[in-house]
Amino acid sequence: MNFNCATLDLIFLTFSMKYIIEWCIMQKHIFKAFDIGGVLGLDFSIQDSYKIAQAYVCWLEQQSTNLQRIAVAFDGRLHGQEIYQQVARAIVDAGYQVYFLGICPTPVFVHGLHHLPVQAGIMILTAGDVAGYHGFKLYFDQNLVCGFDLCKIYELSKNVKISQVEHSGKIVPCPIIDQYVDSMWQEFAHLSEYDFDIVIDCAYGATGSVMKKLLHRMGWQQVQLVNDLLDATFALPDGALHEPENMNFLKIALKKDKKLFGIALNCDGERMLAMESNGHMILGDRLLAMFVPDILEKYAHRVVLYDMPEQPALQSIIEQAHGKAVCVHLQEPITSESIEKYHAIFAAQLQGRFFFQDRHMGHSDGIYTMLRLFDLLIKNRTSLADMLKRIDVQFRQVQYGSNVGVPENIKEL
Repeated sequence: MNFNCATLDLIFLTFSMKYIIEWCIMQKHIFKAFDIGGVLGLDFSIQDSYKIAQAYVCWLEQQSTNLQRIAVAFDGRLHGQEIYQQVARAIVDAGYQVYFLGICPTPVFVHGLHHLPVQAGIMILTAGDVAGYHGFKLYFDQNLVCGFDLCKIYELSKNVKISQVEHSGKIVPCPIIDQYVDSMWQEFAHLSEYDFDIVIDCAYGATGSVMKKLLHRMGWQQVQLVNDLLDATFALPDGALHEPENMNFLKIALKKDKKLFGIALNCDGERMLAMESNGHMILGDRLLAMFVPDILEKYAHRVVLYDMPEQPALQSIIEQAHGKAVCVHLQEPITSESIEKYHAIFAAQLQGRFFFQDRHMGHSDGIYTMLRLFDLLIKNRTSLADMLKRIDVQFRQVQYGSNVGVPENIKEL
């Protein structure tokens, strides 16, 4: 068999990349403040996934004597299956059960942590803005492991020693998406009476498979999904959902099919933003202003947490609804710890992460946020466009003075 130079170069490159991905040296900087992650083949290898899982199990054993079952899932992106196999093997070798939740977005995985008999979890994920990026979110007792604890896990990974066990663990298949959809149905079944004429962009992530099942359960015929097929290699040009270039798919679909409005979900399913029929983006500040009066109607005088200091109108809107506004610095991310610190009933970020504490478990979930938005529109018997007009008036009144009037066509809303 004869090979030309180009073919030999391709063969060499293929085997070189396989070697790098599987055997490069793990870098310390992949252990970040809230997760573990880096470029596979540059910052860590597939084999390092076993070492990371081993170290995590060691750390868990230091925290609890009741450790039995660890949930694991991945989001379907490139190399996720290979990383999962290493993680699952490390847990089984240590004598514990792996509850494999399947391919799903992070909010669905976290839902599983709250509803399954597990003590910990590892979510294997990617970043939509960096090609080749893979990572891990670690959970213990339903809470995200972060900060100093991740530093401890790194130190353990350098010289990890798993004690010998008489019996290895096992893998228990436990697909979670259907249970998640059932949970959404139980809370929002009344929305099935309304067939929303909208379009939803699923960003080629695992969220697409969840949305298909949810639409079927709700019986929604007019709701259109775009980018709902999982693409293991897709990456947005910029990971921030609120960047205009990342909303182009949604804008084109709205214009083409003349839908009332659009919903954008990021590939991991944690973020949600909206778009008017004219292509105007509705960011976290406006959405927060929509949700606040409804939430504070039952939870007056509670804290609403947000990270948008450039929007002074939010403080006024929250206080008018009898809430307490707390704006954190942009460099201080909103987490479960900060929400607990301020005893917040609701928290929001400009880029589309919302944390509902009133009727929800409190983690950011784009699909749940979308359903809360639909619920709000039905409850107020209004359209998204009209609600946005009223919100924009409130923003202008703070910016230019209270003498800015409310348009006649929405005074009665």
